[in-house]
Amino acid sequence: MVMLIDALQRVGVDPAQVLDPLDLDRNALLSPRGRVAWTTLTSILGQLSMVLLHDVERLRDVGRSMTLSNDYPRFRRLAEATLSLRRVYEIGLTWITPANFPHLRIFTSSRANGPLRIHGSYAEPYEPSLPFFHIAAGTLSGMPIMLGLPAAKIVEAETSSRSLNLVLELPPRRARVRAGIKAVLGKMKRRRLELDVLEEERRLLADGLESLQRMHREKRTLLERLPDMVVVHVNGRIVYANQAFVQSLRWSSLEELVGRPLIELIEPRSRALVSLQAAPAPDAPGSRDLTRVRLLMRDGRPLLVELGAPQAVVFDGNEAQLVVGRDIEERVRLQEQLAAADRLASLGLLAAGVAHEVNNPLAYVLNNIELARRQLSVLGPSAASSVTALTIALEGVDRIRFIVRELLLLSRDEGSDLGPTDIRAVVESTLSLAAGEIERTAKLELELGDAPLVIASVPRLAQVVLNLLLNAIEAMRSSKRATNVLTVRLARSERQRVSLEISDTGVGITDDDLPRIFEPFFTTKPAGKGTGLGLSITQRVVVELGGEIEVTSIPERGTTFRVLLLEAPAPDDTAAG
Repeated sequence: MVMLIDALQRVGVDPAQVLDPLDLDRNALLSPRGRVAWTTLTSILGQLSMVLLHDVERLRDVGRSMTLSNDYPRFRRLAEATLSLRRVYEIGLTWITPANFPHLRIFTSSRANGPLRIHGSYAEPYEPSLPFFHIAAGTLSGMPIMLGLPAAKIVEAETSSRSLNLVLELPPRRARVRAGIKAVLGKMKRRRLELDVLEEERRLLADGLESLQRMHREKRTLLERLPDMVVVHVNGRIVYANQAFVQSLRWSSLEELVGRPLIELIEPRSRALVSLQAAPAPDAPGSRDLTRVRLLMRDGRPLLVELGAPQAVVFDGNEAQLVVGRDIEERVRLQEQLAAADRLASLGLLAAGVAHEVNNPLAYVLNNIELARRQLSVLGPSAASSVTALTIALEGVDRIRFIVRELLLLSRDEGSDLGPTDIRAVVESTLSLAAGEIERTAKLELELGDAPLVIASVPRLAQVVLNLLLNAIEAMRSSKRATNVLTVRLARSERQRVSLEISDTGVGITDDDLPRIFEPFFTTKPAGKGTGLGLSITQRVVVELGGEIEVTSIPERGTTFRVLLLEAPAPDDTAAG
């Protein structure tokens, strides 16, 4: 930046005209150790172009003036004495330019005594800058001035905001210069120590560049090996993502993501959450808080992740934001299972206590009503209405007894009898048990593939299957049999699970009711038609078997329950011998 300020003064431009409108920190810009971010540099060059009325030649003059800097006097003397002009260009384009602009890609070609062709470009999301390439063209044409030669002639220049194609005609070395070379070489023989110092400086420069490149590679390797998802963006566009990020969102490679707006990978409902935590101050309260959002995989499916607040970083010489995230789908699923198991355990204890407290007085009520009914029945027609009332009361008591039995099933703990169980045999047996109800209600479609043994017990697994079958039958009772279909599917699933699906074409479940269907006593049936405990008991049994139960439903089209159970371990052949 100091070289640019000096060049402005040489061409008669007041640096204040360029810097003051931008409200920049002058001390930071002029610091010898300071590094100017690319976005800051493009802003400065854009303002300079406005001051010069976008005059291309004046911008090139600024670039040529930068070659007159006094920063490298010994290099200039060494170059005059020992280096060809093409070698000077090679050093500048191969070493010095990449060290200052690592995102710039440069290619050169030339023939002996022919023109020098230079191509430079950079890609999104780095800020475009047409003035940068005009000034660069001037600097490249002015490099011979460092050796006391005329500036190179610009034969051709194709410039855009992201690229430069330049053809230069280099000046010949003059006889005076060749004589000067001999004189300087004679002096340098007597000053071998100075040459050694210069060589050491060159070596240190090369080592420094190699060190920077090695640090860059190590940084990338570290980010690639992190198990968490890492993405870096500049002005909202992705410039880097590690393999965990790429693979979690089901992309094939980083190249497919570079340049994409990061916001496109965030589910619309989560975008407001992300925008609220954009670029917090490093010491701001809560700047390291985690936020749960849903990202979008390549196929459009959501992925629940936990994102940290973005951190300001410098990436490839550009001011950027780094965001770290973690896939928490599995963790949330396990937490929900634990919470459900805890609720069921608490409910089981409550149910056992309630059932015990209700059963004893219920027995007294039942016996007394039955005794009163018998005594009234001997009175004949005069007591008929009372007998009828007592009969209805007995039916109510029987229903209470049924609910108590359901509560006891909910609280029963039978985990000790688990073992390898033939799930297909249990399904077929339960279907036979419910065959009459099924035949009267719907057409049955079976897809019972080969399935391994599962960890369960026959009675408890049969209870799950029967509850789901009866639930499906009940959902289709209001429709004609000809339009009803009950489908039972059995197959292997992922993660060493066996999948049992029971689907119906019944009334379905509304979006409001769906989250509550496993709640005890919740039912959508008319009063007196259901206890609301069947699905609660089913869920409790499935969880105790180490499995999962899922439900999907479309109102007026039907419902599918899916039970996932663990495969039983294969028998140990060695133990059998």
